[in-house]
Amino acid sequence: MAKLEDFIVSKVRIKLLEVFLVDPEQMFYIRELTRKIGEEINAVRRELIHMQSVGMVKDEKRGNRIYYTFNKNYLFHKELMSMIGKTTGLGHAITKSAPKLGKIKYAMISGRF
Repeated sequence: MAKLEDFIVSKVRIKLLEVFLVDPEQMFYIRELTRKIGEEINAVRRELIHMQSVGMVKDEKRGNRIYYTFNKNYLFHKELMSMIGKTTGLGHAITKSAPKLGKIKYAMISGRF
């Protein structure tokens, strides 16, 4: 089965994308992201700088914290949402279980889970 690691080399970036795209309205500060994905703060900071430089994430300063959110206007937003949806949560469970479910003629999922 294809995985995001096949397309995106940085495991930290993949984890960040999963956090951002599973909850696209949410803003996160760097230490919160570090705790969520279980990676070193310098690796997270480095990826956020890169993701910001290519327009993938936006930042907003609030008090003494900088909050990050995924840029919905990013060129590959829909494609990344689709990939994340297939590799995490309900989408992952369905694609993983599909062979066991037998012959499915039609299935539809609506909304974000």
